[in-house]
Amino acid sequence: MVNSGEPFSENIRNFLKEEVIKFNSHQVTLFDRGRYTFSVRETMNHIEGLPMGEYKVDLRSKWCDCGKFRALHLSCSHVIAANSSFSYDYKTFVDKKFTNECVYSVYNIHFDVVHHQHYWPTYVGSKVVPDSAMRRAKKGRPELLALGPRWALWKMRGENAAIVG
Repeated sequence: MVNSGEPFSENIRNFLKEEVIKFNSHQVTLFDRGRYTFSVRETMNHIEGLPMGEYKVDLRSKWCDCGKFRALHLSCSHVIAANSSFSYDYKTFVDKKFTNECVYSVYNIHFDVVHHQHYWPTYVGSKVVPDSAMRRAKKGRPELLALGPRWALWKMRGENAAIVG
């Protein structure tokens, strides 16, 4: 959807749609518009593992007690409820890294053409050679740990004692 004109990807839009559906069952009980702090009460359980209750939302420090706002950098349902209480667009609190413009700007980086190896300058310096003993087996489990860590210790010590389970 490069030319759709949408500011966010389909996954972000779907996440926000789900949060908007949940926000319809929230009620803003206390607010301080000067400090952008709100108390949002849930009136319906959405079975997300969090208890129903009151959640503090602080828009200036991008904080909500549910943890989604801080962890995902996306507006949770409590933030959407707080924004709707004073007619503010909740999409402004979605981190800029989720915008299509930011994602597409990754491809604006200039990449130099890598020439054929024949044209590379001669390397002068130490040569790194891998240790063949450290190479992983191509098939199966590593030889020393095939029978477990106790077998490996027993084999390394060279003991002939039986393995005790």
